[in-house]
Amino acid sequence: MACLWCICFSGLVGHGRGASLLACNVSQETQDNLARWSLLGGLAFSRDSHAAAVFQDKIWIVGGVSTSYYTKRLEQTTSRSDVVYSADGIVWSEVFDEAPFRRRFGHSLTAFEDGVDGVERLVLLGGFSPDPATDVWTSDDGFNWVEVTQQQVPWTGRGWHCSVVFASQLWVLGGSPLNSQVWSTRSVIHGPWQQHADAPWPPRAAHACASHRIVTNVTEGDDSIEEVMFVTGGWDGTSLPDVWRFDTTGSWTLLQEAAPWRARAWHSLVSFDSRVPADVLLGPRLWLLGGGIVGQGIDKMVPFSDVWYTRDGVHWIEASSDASGISTADWSMVTTRDKQVCTGKWGHAVVPFYRNVTRSFYCGPTCVSENNATNLSGQAIAVCHPHTSLPDPPVVRTIIRQNTVLTATLYPDGCGLCYGSNSERYVNSTRVPALYLIAGNVGSQKVKDVFISNDAMLCERSGVLCSNQGACTQGGVCFCIDGKRGQFCDDNQDYQLVVAKSCFSEESIVHTDGDGPKALSDIIVGDRVLALDAYGQLVFSPVYYIPHDSDANQPTRFIRMRFTTQNGHTGQLEVTPDHLLFVLPTAEATTEACSPGQNTTTSQEWLALAIQKPARDVRAHDVVLVHVPPSAGSNHVASSTNGLAQDLVQPARVQQLQRIARRSGGLTLYTLTGNVFVDGVLCSNFADVYPVVNTRRRDLVAFVLFAPHRAAFTWLPLPAITVGAAMRWLMDRIIQPCFVRPFWTTWMTLAPSVGR
Repeated sequence: MACLWCICFSGLVGHGRGASLLACNVSQETQDNLARWSLLGGLAFSRDSHAAAVFQDKIWIVGGVSTSYYTKRLEQTTSRSDVVYSADGIVWSEVFDEAPFRRRFGHSLTAFEDGVDGVERLVLLGGFSPDPATDVWTSDDGFNWVEVTQQQVPWTGRGWHCSVVFASQLWVLGGSPLNSQVWSTRSVIHGPWQQHADAPWPPRAAHACASHRIVTNVTEGDDSIEEVMFVTGGWDGTSLPDVWRFDTTGSWTLLQEAAPWRARAWHSLVSFDSRVPADVLLGPRLWLLGGGIVGQGIDKMVPFSDVWYTRDGVHWIEASSDASGISTADWSMVTTRDKQVCTGKWGHAVVPFYRNVTRSFYCGPTCVSENNATNLSGQAIAVCHPHTSLPDPPVVRTIIRQNTVLTATLYPDGCGLCYGSNSERYVNSTRVPALYLIAGNVGSQKVKDVFISNDAMLCERSGVLCSNQGACTQGGVCFCIDGKRGQFCDDNQDYQLVVAKSCFSEESIVHTDGDGPKALSDIIVGDRVLALDAYGQLVFSPVYYIPHDSDANQPTRFIRMRFTTQNGHTGQLEVTPDHLLFVLPTAEATTEACSPGQNTTTSQEWLALAIQKPARDVRAHDVVLVHVPPSAGSNHVASSTNGLAQDLVQPARVQQLQRIARRSGGLTLYTLTGNVFVDGVLCSNFADVYPVVNTRRRDLVAFVLFAPHRAAFTWLPLPAITVGAAMRWLMDRIIQPCFVRPFWTTWMTLAPSVGR
């Protein structure tokens, strides 16, 4: 039952984190150390200038340049014609060590659905074998390769070109010998190949190209998609920094003559739909990774270690950072002599694929945005602990939006409106999208490593995860702290949540031993405040715990209760709806008590009569217990319990109740007696959120569960404030995340009406 200790003060709406904690109880230090990429293993042979493609749910690799080796015919060479594949990037199977086609490098490998027979095939074309080649080979299973001989390829031999599927055609662009030719075909098998006008960009090789989808007019709620093709960088005697776009009308547009990333060639460019909410709403991101420039002297190539992305080719954002000398792009790091060195990489291959996980969640097939403009089917859902927790369901909350208090349905899972049952809001999966970066060259050394992107790669911008305003969860979705939203948690929420914490306004008054009346915000652990003991005697009870801090900027929902005693004393209490008050139960029991005249009932008798009610259930004309100042116009209370007159505890009739929401930090405190007089009204320390085993004492379970706290406060030979701080740390870091929240989720799911 220890898991219940801090339900009361967690707020149950926010995440109850300390200053150094992000959402999901992740510390800043822990998140900063998250790896953006993980090393899966490696290929059998090091290589660069190879080609890779995803086909039939596997990653396929063909050829490239390796270190010198001997073939089965005892020929010494560095070029390869092997074919290998993997379903997970870890275990690689070899189809051929020597394929039927010639050994080569600088070629292309593309999965392409033929426009004539509708069959998807792997298409291998061009490269240096060793001369620039024109042959085209296809395979419909990756194991059996056939050279296309039905037609003569009209384009000249080339290598370090790029091939891409765009507008249902296979395109071949540029290459070495340097050219700016553009060719396409609907059918590699049957042809014909069509030559387009030379591109306006300078002839080049070792450039990168990718087909990409751009969501247009997203601000108007129009999720129309435009298909385009991008060409970036390359080499024409020197490395190039430009960005070009080609559309379905056949027009080329220069988007960036000098992009913010350094001029480069032999890099990778890939369109990657990660299914994070921003990619679903705004369209997938186009990722640029690594590459290099031709060096001088001993360094034949100078590789780069950076990662950039864009959605439109104009606005580029650097994801990684090597400001510290160690790049956050883990694939660029090499360990030499027990020291990590940031080297970068060129001549590698990058493909979008999947990463296996225990469980992940995506929005269901009927889900759309609240304005019905965007289909959210398949959108990744942020879940702190997906292997043990489910996505948070829609909730109705009181919020402040544009200075108006209103009740609204919030969708913490991000899935908006979903038609059908609640179970259809999301679907389970055992994999998430990921990028695979395969082999390459770290400068003058070929490598065989295979890296896979982690969640942190998608949460990263300029080396920082979620702007330090949220936790990076599975699938690369930022789980933002309260009040923040957006892909990187850098936008303010367009509403403020009216939080229903179990507490009082921080300006509320309690009476202390020695210092008289003090605001709640001025109370510290160890202070002694006015309360009733178990026998109904007025005492100054020590404060052993203050469960949460006040946030004056956080709107809080209060019930403002005005009351009057039999002697005409009036007062007012502001309390959150779930907080427990002491109320006299029946009209018969309180009629005489609230009538003018002398009353001889003692505080012990009033306490014996009283029951506990949450403030939300209190009604006008109910009777509460209050402490009345000893004389009119005086708020003085004797500094000793021996001097406290017990007849100062009286019943008071509730005259008016009003629900309000205002920016006033909420506070509560825990006393050894379990109660406290706040603004004169006898209140429990706790809220009505615990299992109820005694309808008169609804806080009995809570009071028992906090017995270890009271014992620690009483018996530990440490200053009271030190004990209080230690208990706060224990609650925030261990008990809440490990026990309280899982219990609370289960309790609210299985027994939503218990105690109500």
